[in-house]
Amino acid sequence: MKTALSIAGSDSSGGAGIQADIKTMTMNGVFAMTAVTALTAQNTTGVTGILEVDPPFLAQQLDAVFSDIRPDAVKIGMVSSAAITGAQHNFDEAKQQYFRRIDAMHLRNPRMIGFGISNRQTLKAAQDNAAGAIIGSKFVTLLDEADGDADLALDRLLQALNQ
Repeated sequence: MKTALSIAGSDSSGGAGIQADIKTMTMNGVFAMTAVTALTAQNTTGVTGILEVDPPFLAQQLDAVFSDIRPDAVKIGMVSSAAITGAQHNFDEAKQQYFRRIDAMHLRNPRMIGFGISNRQTLKAAQDNAAGAIIGSKFVTLLDEADGDADLALDRLLQALNQ
């Protein structure tokens, strides 16, 4: 049986998030595993509250899954906090060890690092440990600082990555 890990928020109404992912995976014959990023108070009319999971606990959830059942696929949904995916100044040894553990799994699909890329050091760590990187939080911050001027924000991002 194929396995899939959903990294997402919980939807108390059951129509989205982890709950919807579990239903979808199960209906398609896939064994569903989860790592919850946030709990929400919501229904079909909207979200009334969010309780974020702290990053160390999210890491524990991921370690628990990856140390037992290797997912064939990973789906990432709600990530509500920059503390989970936000720009990092460096990738410490623990993060690099985590990347090496994933690399040792010899997954068929390319690995992407989707968090933390904000300077030359973090870009180099991503290049050493994955096929690519997704840069988001740093760009959003720079875009805000540039009053929405995307060209200026991109120039500043490229400067940060080349220093």
